[in-house]
Amino acid sequence: MNHLPRIIKEHRTENGAVIWYQSREDPARSNSTDKPPSLAPKPTQLTVGLVVPSWGKPCGVAEYTAHLARSLRGNGHKPVLLPCTKDGFVRALDDNRPNVVHLQHEYAIWEAGSLIRTAEHAARSRVKVVATVHAVIEGHGLNRLFANPALNGIIVHSKDMASPLIYEGVPESRVHVLAMAVPSFNLPDRDLIRKHLGINDGLAIGFFGFCLPHKGIIELLEAVAILRGQLYDLKLFAFASVTHDPASRQLYRAAQLVCEQRGLKGLVHWETAYRPEPEVVRYLHAMDLIVLPYRDISVRQVSAAVRTAMAARRPVITTTVFPFSDLSGEVYRIPQASPDEIARAVLELRGNPAERTRLVRSVEAYAMQNSWTKVADRHISLYASLR
Repeated sequence: MNHLPRIIKEHRTENGAVIWYQSREDPARSNSTDKPPSLAPKPTQLTVGLVVPSWGKPCGVAEYTAHLARSLRGNGHKPVLLPCTKDGFVRALDDNRPNVVHLQHEYAIWEAGSLIRTAEHAARSRVKVVATVHAVIEGHGLNRLFANPALNGIIVHSKDMASPLIYEGVPESRVHVLAMAVPSFNLPDRDLIRKHLGINDGLAIGFFGFCLPHKGIIELLEAVAILRGQLYDLKLFAFASVTHDPASRQLYRAAQLVCEQRGLKGLVHWETAYRPEPEVVRYLHAMDLIVLPYRDISVRQVSAAVRTAMAARRPVITTTVFPFSDLSGEVYRIPQASPDEIARAVLELRGNPAERTRLVRSVEAYAMQNSWTKVADRHISLYASLR
């Protein structure tokens, strides 16, 4: 297995990875580079109880919660991490007296019924409760639970995620669409990181995401095999964290077999460990292109991985599947995750510097409108409006 070399010397400012690495012990520390408008009135400080069962594990929902906690703190509020166990949660409510409890939901991280039991405990203490639903499966038996009156609000990341919940009985007035934020990190000198990674004048392609079947990893490897004969010194850097899921491990073995059969061993550099997001973003910033060739899945969700890629400020290629449906001109879309389509898009963007520049500028504009500071402000406004 080829592991990427660690960055052992770099210039860091106080807003970068230094604070992130403390996030598992202190989720409320802020590393946001955005500042609230100087003329905006400062709202009354709210204490926000955050509940996420996957805290401390390699999980996108936990990463999201850490970003939210830091940004709430940076905006002058007090986030506190509340335990998920019944007794621990009740004690933490008494100790912290939050104004609102914010639950983070994904089907795989909650035991059946425990989210509603947690919400009901908070409601009995006269605390407002909101839940962010990070993924929606149409017709799933748990969806009806989101209509429980103990939940004062439901947050989703796109209108298309809201519609099945409303259809299945959640009052429309309780469903709120808040865009997923783009994180901001201190970016290094690209030339220094490229030199560190052994990238010369050739094209470097990046991939980021869990090693799962729908991520299009095999198709991306086949595309590299196609491009190898057309591009000098081509390299693929795959940040593909392998999980304990058997499907993830099986896919990684299949990917290694493809690399062996196609003679890609020297071209593909793997990192299968779960790396801190700021570190991944710094590596992705050194890439020429980032490719996320997902295949369609039945889950309605918005991709957090593409936000990480956008934070690297490099052109991003995606497929036209649901996880990217909330984006438009910020990414270069291809109709499907086929090796030929991926290879075509890479060659098209490589030969079109004006389009690469346009994509990066579109990402910068989107990130400015949807920074974590602004998204945290939207959360605060929602908390204050709960009835």
